[in-house]
Order: sequence, then C-alpha cells, then structure tokens
Amino acid sequence: MDNNEDISTQDTPDNKLPVENIEIDARILEEIARLSDNGRVQLLLTTFEHSSGPLPAPAILAGYDRVQPGTADRIVTVFESNVRHQQEMDIRQFEASVSYANKGQNRGFLLSVSGLVAGLAIVVMGFKSGNIVAIVSSTLTGSALSGVSILRLVSKFIDGPSDSKNTDNESN
Repeated sequence: MDNNEDISTQDTPDNKLPVENIEIDARILEEIARLSDNGRVQLLLTTFEHSSGPLPAPAILAGYDRVQPGTADRIVTVFESNVRHQQEMDIRQFEASVSYANKGQNRGFLLSVSGLVAGLAIVVMGFKSGNIVAIVSSTLTGSALSGVSILRLVSKFIDGPSDSKNTDNESN
C-alpha cells in the first residue's frame, strides 16, 4: 500500500450512502495532476446500481423509509396486495375457462345424442310407413345422420379435446 493512496467517500447530510474505501495507485494520481491545468486532482466518482423485479432494491427501500418513515412497509404492502389480486384473477380466469370447456362438452354431447336419436327416429318412421322406397331412403338418411353423430363422439374420445393453440403451432 506504499504506492496507493486511500480515499474515502464523504458522508454528507443529504447523501446517506455507506462510506467506502477506494484504493488508487499514486502514479495514476500523479499523471492526472501533471495533465491537469492547475496541478490539482479532482475526482468524480459515480456509482450505478441496477435491480430488476417488482420491488425496489433493499437499499432504495431503506432510502424511502429514511425520507418518510413507514414508506417501505407501505410499498411492500401494496406489492403484496397486487400479487394477491393477480393470483385471485388468475384463479378466476382458470375456473371460467374450465367451466366454459365443460359447458361446450355438455352441449356437444347433447347435439350428438340428438343427431343419433333423430337418425334412429327417421329409420323407425320409414319402417312404419311400409313403403319400400321410404324404408330404404329413411334407412340411408337415418344411418348417415346417426353415423356422423357417433363418429363425432368417437373421434372426440380418441383425439381428445382440440386446443386451438396446438393446432396453430402444428400448422406452422
């Protein structure tokens, strides 16, 4: 440490930063003094702090608390309240999407069963008419309607529920 000068930051009433010791090589100070106009050395030290996240860094929170006691606690309380609110909204959105999906499944099942019953009713009415043309046409029509309904139900059980996000990603 014989070549170094020990310089401490000044703690002013407005600046409540912690005091730090900085070691600077004396040769660097001599070179700066030689290059300066009046032979004096003036140093300007700047610091840069970076924090990321929803809350300010603890040192900044402490600074708020020094300016106005209780401010840091209020900031943290507001943050906690916002987090709780966001979690509640996420839960509500999830429950609503599950409810929507269940309603869609129920309605789809009812439509498929209705198509199956309608197809069977067409076949039965054709057989009751006794006319061979009506029997054949009602059998074909009723079978087609019932078959489409059954195929739709079976395909849902085999494929599972369709997800529009997955379908979009697969097509790209």
